[in-house]
Amino acid sequence: MLSDNAIKQAIQEGRLAVTYSNVPQDDGTWKTLSKAIKVNVDDDASRMFQEALTRSRLALSLGPLLKPLVTSARVKRSLRFANCKQVIDLRRATNGWLISPGASVVAFANEYVELSGDLVGFIVSRVSNLNSGLVVTASYLDSCWHGLIKLHLVNLGGRAVRVRMGDEVARLFFSATPDASQDDYSVAQQGIHYGLTWQKIFADRFDPFPKSGGDGPAFRTARLRNTNELLKDWVGYGAVAVLVASIGLGGRLYFEARESLDLTDQVDDLVARTGELEHGRALSGAETIEITSGSRTGTVRIDLDPATVTQGDRSFVFATSDAAAGDTSVTAELRQSSGGDVLVLSATLADPAPRDLTVVTDWMVVP
Repeated sequence: MLSDNAIKQAIQEGRLAVTYSNVPQDDGTWKTLSKAIKVNVDDDASRMFQEALTRSRLALSLGPLLKPLVTSARVKRSLRFANCKQVIDLRRATNGWLISPGASVVAFANEYVELSGDLVGFIVSRVSNLNSGLVVTASYLDSCWHGLIKLHLVNLGGRAVRVRMGDEVARLFFSATPDASQDDYSVAQQGIHYGLTWQKIFADRFDPFPKSGGDGPAFRTARLRNTNELLKDWVGYGAVAVLVASIGLGGRLYFEARESLDLTDQVDDLVARTGELEHGRALSGAETIEITSGSRTGTVRIDLDPATVTQGDRSFVFATSDAAAGDTSVTAELRQSSGGDVLVLSATLADPAPRDLTVVTDWMVVP
């Protein structure tokens, strides 16, 4: 894992780039720039980066758009982004957005990140938000990634949590992979958000959160434009009017079909998540480590799901904590056992604990 000094050096060498398109104003509002500003090139961007970088972690802030993952959620027209009925523009929501207990949203971080072939990134929750129940699903950035960072926020608490544009919601850590492939073409082909910028989203005004596996937003925009041209050239405006009338008559059938499609999408999502677990995708969670008074260390064991396939010594194990009990180091170790893998988390204080302490820790295992 790279230290703060190593992260700064990577930026100086051009192996890592961070840019901002939304910047805070003195009155508490945010301004969207017509052109992104780059760290180490623009003073405002460098200042925002320095404030967000603490030791080895870079704070990720909430960007201007988010989408609730509940099809029945109704978004007021005054809060919508463009013609996207389920996408909220936080620039219009002065009071932010409430995430109900058990609900979740997808959003993009404000930061745009470019990684070279020898760097990868890991995204985990901001531990300080765990008291409210707000959790960000752990994820990662492949080497050669260029683009915005997609976040999945879940409210696991018993009360609604209000989020606003610019809130710090996650932490980004970097790790060196000196022997990794330098093929950025495969990353671009696999990621529907590869190269996506805030300027492109606001200029084209498309849904920035398409379903995975679907056409990219730029392709869908072009396809709609081509369809429109074909209607004009071969059908004519009169046929277009008939088509609109037919759509009105078939409205009821559309909504019935939409309900069936929504149910199908939910089933597909469950199948995809199950497949990720069975094939050893990243596992993550939060755990509390207890350190008794007079002791310097505390340990907790986590039995991983036996159905999960890890790669033994080749697995990457990661843990972090925002402990307020002085200097605290957290380590993670993956041990093999006949009943399934066991993750051992250990927290160590610089000095003996003056009282019983608890250290809330985020952890992640990447096979």
